[in-house]
Amino acid sequence: MRTTKATCVKPAILHVSGEFPDSFQTVKTPVIRRLIDLSADVFDHNVVSLNRETFSKVQLC
Repeated sequence: MRTTKATCVKPAILHVSGEFPDSFQTVKTPVIRRLIDLSADVFDHNVVSLNRETFSKVQLC
């Protein structure tokens, strides 16, 4: 009897967050990053970090 090692594929999660600390705004709450770090062995995480900026009328011209 020949045995083979089963390949496990981790479920993927897409996080879309305005609160993820990134290179643009490192002072955001670390909650999402902690969640990802604590469950990285179970899930394949992908993060889209949203950042917004208010533009003045002068900048738009």
